[in-house]
Amino acid sequence: MQAIARLIDKVKSRDDDDVVDRANYVYSALMFGMFALITMAKQYVGEPLQCWVPPEFKGSWEKYSESYCFVENTYYIKMAEQLPKGPRQQYELQYYQWVGFMMMGQMIFFVLPKAVWNSLHLKTGLAIQSLISTSKLTMKKGQDAMIKDNIEKDMVKASQYMKNLHRFNKDKIDSQSSKPINAKFWNGYITKLYILFKILNLSNSVIQLYVLNQFLGPKYTFFGYGLLMDLLQGKEWEESGHFPRVTYCDVMVRLPGDVKTTYTLQCVLAINMFNEKIYIFIWFWLFLLSVINFLNLCNWLFLVLSEDNAVKFIRTQLAYKNVNLTVEKTKEFMGSYLYLDAVTTLRLVQLNCGDFVSSDLINYLYQDYKPKEEKDSQPEALEEKRPPLITP
Repeated sequence: MQAIARLIDKVKSRDDDDVVDRANYVYSALMFGMFALITMAKQYVGEPLQCWVPPEFKGSWEKYSESYCFVENTYYIKMAEQLPKGPRQQYELQYYQWVGFMMMGQMIFFVLPKAVWNSLHLKTGLAIQSLISTSKLTMKKGQDAMIKDNIEKDMVKASQYMKNLHRFNKDKIDSQSSKPINAKFWNGYITKLYILFKILNLSNSVIQLYVLNQFLGPKYTFFGYGLLMDLLQGKEWEESGHFPRVTYCDVMVRLPGDVKTTYTLQCVLAINMFNEKIYIFIWFWLFLLSVINFLNLCNWLFLVLSEDNAVKFIRTQLAYKNVNLTVEKTKEFMGSYLYLDAVTTLRLVQLNCGDFVSSDLINYLYQDYKPKEEKDSQPEALEEKRPPLITP
């Protein structure tokens, strides 16, 4: 449990992502953690299963039988049907003991993509969270009308991060210039990691939905929807067989004289009343989250693969500061000073801090770029052009 707590602490809500990412590693993880605690408390603190035992079962025998049935599975047969005389394994309910552990596992799988993103992008030495936290501090100070010098110090610190990001990309690309494939890999390394993060989020939600559908509802193509329709149409568990409240359990007892007798006990699984409602909610949550993850991934792919979109973003941000650049001038600025990673990071700043802060930061970067631009315009001071924002 301590290891799980440390993992969650490492991936708690940060500012280096968007709200859809946080819906995965924060909201979904918290939801599954809460459901896991509820079900495990009911199972291991309360009485998840109670059985109607024969009169000769006294005291400890009753407790033993209930514990045995909980561990060894119960099975469900409709009340109107005869109990089969042969093996009854095909009727067994094999999930209810593991619901809490399954939910705990689902919680861990929701935070793993974030752990991968944090681990890989922090190895570059460039902490996007620090940049956005500094930018948020700038925004807060601006709202509180604090001293201008302090605001400028924070903005300079944020712009310095962007310069370090620029230097990181340049050094990596220059060092791999003789290897075109490696150069392309490092041009947009952090952006590719972020897209991988989103692919992992989508894969996780889709796989969990598929496993849930197969594990709990092979009778329905869409388990949660089918179960909800059953409830709305008045089709109770007695008819559908999903999350039955009354089940059976066979307990074999060895009597004196080595006589073996099997008792069939009728048991109440009260916890299935909670499991039914919880899993309907979980199914719809995973379905909706998968759709949102897919749309969010498509949106980010469009943003990072479209140079025209990047140009429009930079021009719009600079226009807030009354800096109006042509499309060509903007492309020169991006091709000579901003790499793909810089534009991606600036988008995250804009999403987390708003246009006021992101436009300020981009304007700082442009003002730092302008002298170089003027120097480059002189024939004797021509400088080698850096790789374009989007590589083929």
